[in-house]
Amino acid sequence: MADGRSTIAGAYAPDVAVKGCVRPDVNQIHCYDPDTDIDETLGALTDLVRAGKVRYIGHSTFPVSAIVEAQWTARERVRERFRL
Repeated sequence: MADGRSTIAGAYAPDVAVKGCVRPDVNQIHCYDPDTDIDETLGALTDLVRAGKVRYIGHSTFPVSAIVEAQWTARERVRERFRL
């Protein structure tokens, strides 16, 4: 579950502290995990945005079908949507 809530939240905080960033502009998911529910991934990323830890969320290697599902899920579940 590479894109699960605990993975995203656990990996994010130490990275920001090490880099000395106050708030990065974007948190981008690079590896699509078909075994992780997109709502779980978007929920974790939404938590980061709403907590003020990141401004936007994005993806880089998602298949088109997953992007469409993510945008639909974001709209229906009131989650942040991928901007990049």
